[in-house]
Amino acid sequence: MRLNQNFNYQKLKLITLLTLPIIVLLIPTDYLNDKPTICVSKLVTDEPCPGCGITRATLNLVHFKFKVAWDFNPLVYIVFPIMLMLYIQELRKTFLKVKKLKKNNIYLP
Repeated sequence: MRLNQNFNYQKLKLITLLTLPIIVLLIPTDYLNDKPTICVSKLVTDEPCPGCGITRATLNLVHFKFKVAWDFNPLVYIVFPIMLMLYIQELRKTFLKVKKLKKNNIYLP
């Protein structure tokens, strides 16, 4: 029974990883761009931290708004490729786990 739960967990994880980019693409950039900051450092000291704007920059970068992404946080051009690489590694690892569990018939049909 435990192996079946692991298979279901891995399958759910794979589905979540595959739908995540679609969800991000469906979020309009204006939704986050017009909101006030929630960065504690910025609110307390009125100075931006190195991470300020990285979420907005990432969203704009995904939507191919490169200048807006740069304006929010130039570090997005370093952070985004690293995040993308980690995402692809996790997606591959999860896919291989599901494939292995399915091959070994460790699931309920």
